[in-house]
Amino acid sequence: MMPGMSGLEFLKEVNKDNKHKRTPFIMITAEGLKDNISEAYNAGVAGYVMKPYSFESFKNEIAKIFSDQIPPK
Repeated sequence: MMPGMSGLEFLKEVNKDNKHKRTPFIMITAEGLKDNISEAYNAGVAGYVMKPYSFESFKNEIAKIFSDQIPPK
């Protein structure tokens, strides 16, 4: 939980500005409800990492996001 607004509210607010539409966001949360995860992806989150998480799982999520954005040769 962030002070003032949730991460999902923050994501929706940032995405209102077109210059941030392509900025990938990874949500790091202890919230694992399927509906909340679906809502985050529908709002435009690029990745979702559950707490507690390891460096390796976080690194893999980042790699997945950026490999999806690289056009094939």
